[in-house]
Amino acid sequence: MEKHILRQMKGRRLEAQNPGEYRPTRSSRQPVIVENNWQEPTVAEQLKHDTVHKLETHLAEVKAVQKEKVCTVSVNTNRRLYQQPDMKRVMIYPNGESVERAVYVWGETLEEIMDNATIKLGLWAPAKIIYNMEGKKIYKFDEINKDELLCVSMGKPFSKPKNAIDGIEIKANWGRARKQYGPSATDLVVSAPVNPTVNVDPFGPPGLALPPASDNTGTTTANRPQSAKPPAT
Repeated sequence: MEKHILRQMKGRRLEAQNPGEYRPTRSSRQPVIVENNWQEPTVAEQLKHDTVHKLETHLAEVKAVQKEKVCTVSVNTNRRLYQQPDMKRVMIYPNGESVERAVYVWGETLEEIMDNATIKLGLWAPAKIIYNMEGKKIYKFDEINKDELLCVSMGKPFSKPKNAIDGIEIKANWGRARKQYGPSATDLVVSAPVNPTVNVDPFGPPGLALPPASDNTGTTTANRPQSAKPPAT
């Protein structure tokens, strides 16, 4: 605003083209001087010019102080607006135990999966190591696939599942038996000798579970096991 007023005052002075007043002096070099001509700024202009200069100086000081307090924030424009969480669900069971104990566990890091597995499986010590089904130790979260079956350990080396060990032992025993006694050693046929005094099939249903049988006279008798006759005296 002050600058605008100063420009108007200067414009009016130049437009008036005032020739000024001649005034004699005692100087031998410049005996006559011209005062208040259109080329000389007026007193009001000089005062206004000083006011504008003071305002500009004050404004520069204020901007310098504000510039020191401004904190620069760097914004990464290449980052996605929304980043989907990397949550994974896996099935996990205790090391050396049956796979049937496996439970679902969620987590975004290895530590979170191990902490949740410790709680859900009821382990007596915190889980420290995660193995896959091949016995390979997992070091990074990226090595885990969603819905993968894993094994958690409290620090011990990897042990195969209990049911897998039982199956391996059974196959080994059958193989040794075939090798020692021949291929027909595992062709087992279970038979039971007939008791001459008690007519009971050991592999059949109990007699009380059978429906009552009818004889030729039309009367029904229960299918009860025949008890042994008392010895003759």
